[in-house]
Amino acid sequence: MHLIGPALSLLSIIITTAFTVTADPSPTPLSCLRAGMAEVAGPGISGTFHFRLFGNEKEVMTLVNFQVHGLQNNKKYPYHIHESPIDNTDCQSAKGHFNPTKSILVGKCTKDKRASCETGDLAGKFGPLVGTGTTVTGRYVDSSLVMKQTSLGILGRSIVIHDGETGARLACGTIKANPNRLGC
Repeated sequence: MHLIGPALSLLSIIITTAFTVTADPSPTPLSCLRAGMAEVAGPGISGTFHFRLFGNEKEVMTLVNFQVHGLQNNKKYPYHIHESPIDNTDCQSAKGHFNPTKSILVGKCTKDKRASCETGDLAGKFGPLVGTGTTVTGRYVDSSLVMKQTSLGILGRSIVIHDGETGARLACGTIKANPNRLGC
C-alpha cells in the first residue's frame, strides 16, 4: 500500500516528461530549407538545380547546387533565370532574363561586378557552365535570389542554358517550390 504513492508520483513525472512540447528552434546558419528545384532538359542535355534558403533572422541567403549532363567538353554555356515558366518544353516561352530590380549594367556582368548584374544572370555572377564530357556540378551562395513566388522571387520562373557561341536556348526547366527540409 505504501508503494502506491511513490509509484504514482514517478508515473506522473514520466508522463509529464514524455509529453512536454518544445517550440521549433529559430533558424540558424546551418539549418536549410529546400525552397525550389528545376529539372532542365533539352536535346542531349539534362540536369537539376536546387535552391536552398538558409540563414537566420539577420541574414538570409540561397545556396544553389546543380548537376548538368550532356554538355560538350570544354565548351562554355551561359545560364540564367528567366522571367516566365516553361510552356511544355518550349524554352522560348521563358521570355527574357529575370531582372526585377531593373538593374542597368555598364559593361559586362562579371564576378567582380555582381551588384550591378541582373538577378537572373547566374553565369555572369558565378561563371558559365563549362562542359566536361560527363557531369558538370557546382555549388555557390547567391544572396540576391528570393525564394518566393512574387515579383521579386524566382519560384515559378525558369532556368535556361544557352549555347555560348550562338545564344540559342538549349535546355530549360521551371523553378518549382519544394518545401522539404534537408541539411545543407
